[in-house]
Amino acid sequence: MLRKLPLLITALLLSQTVVGLTSDRDQPISIEADSAYVDDTNGITIYEGNAFIQQGTLMINADKVKVIMSDSEVIEIIASMHVGSEGLAHYEQVPDEDEDLVAADAKIITYFIQEERLHLAGDAHLQQTQNKFSGELLYYNMTTGVVELKGGKSSAEKSGRVSITMQPKKKTP
Repeated sequence: MLRKLPLLITALLLSQTVVGLTSDRDQPISIEADSAYVDDTNGITIYEGNAFIQQGTLMINADKVKVIMSDSEVIEIIASMHVGSEGLAHYEQVPDEDEDLVAADAKIITYFIQEERLHLAGDAHLQQTQNKFSGELLYYNMTTGVVELKGGKSSAEKSGRVSITMQPKKKTP
């Protein structure tokens, strides 16, 4: 039981700090992986091997998930795929009750919790409502909804350019 205590502490702290639906924070957190490494001294926990984290509407899935803490608060979550893996790390969450699901996929997803920002690197894709964004690098400010994209040689668009699909706003009668 003592060996599991740091994992439980990390889980409880993560549940207190993740941004999203207010009700997400009150939901139990489920963490699954093939292995876990806990370094309480440096505030780092690493889950490897099909790592999966879920709390309410928040879901993160990747080959490796690193949780970084400072002053007993989760400040950063890095979800990544192993070099050579064809898959992409995945993040999704409903930010607020009146908003649609935000879904993101990339080779590396960095979630800066306190700043409410996502940084996606390597074949980056973001779906915000019905709008879709893709490029090699993608920066998403969850508070303002601002998306910044950069193309690159290995981006989903073989031309190295960014791709954006925007849906027209629906008119209210």
